[in-house]
Amino acid sequence: MKILAILFILLVLPAISLALTIDCEDCVVDRCSCDTNCNGIMRVWKDSGCDGIWDYEYTVTKKSVVWEPSVAGTYYASIFDGKDYCVKCEDITVSSTAATTTTSTTIPQKVDCPYECCEGMTGYKDKKCKTDEECISNKCVKKSGGSSWIIWVVLVLIIIGVIGFILLRKKEKRIITYQDLYRKWPRRPRR
Repeated sequence: MKILAILFILLVLPAISLALTIDCEDCVVDRCSCDTNCNGIMRVWKDSGCDGIWDYEYTVTKKSVVWEPSVAGTYYASIFDGKDYCVKCEDITVSSTAATTTTSTTIPQKVDCPYECCEGMTGYKDKKCKTDEECISNKCVKKSGGSSWIIWVVLVLIIIGVIGFILLRKKEKRIITYQDLYRKWPRRPRR
């Protein structure tokens, strides 16, 4: 029996309490959005509880309604589902302006560059080199003249020429035979 009572408290009571609420957040003049757990007609009273004739009436579809209160203050609302009020009298506070949050960000000031040059470094102002120099590791270095590739091309051509000369020279060389040596140094007569 205790288990049934606990299950009733844990499952049924929260469902009943959820079905009987109107949740309106950040209501301001001319804009109030409310969510509820039942559809029907939301009737709104101004400053009089839920007694007498209502001041506004809105249709609740998809368990949500947006309404436009004309002045700031406390309103009271109930939702009529066609047979009975599924939500009894709930109070809704409407403010004159929306609560605004202001955030400010402080941009840190950049300081002067302590090096010979600074380009794109965080925290330092840019300090550029002369037009014929470039910034490398915070130092101004003269740009290369651009003719270094010519030197490399000439060097490669010289190397190719030397290798070609050596190879051609080897082809021209004859193999010296014994007869060639004999002709070059003939035998001397013996004495």
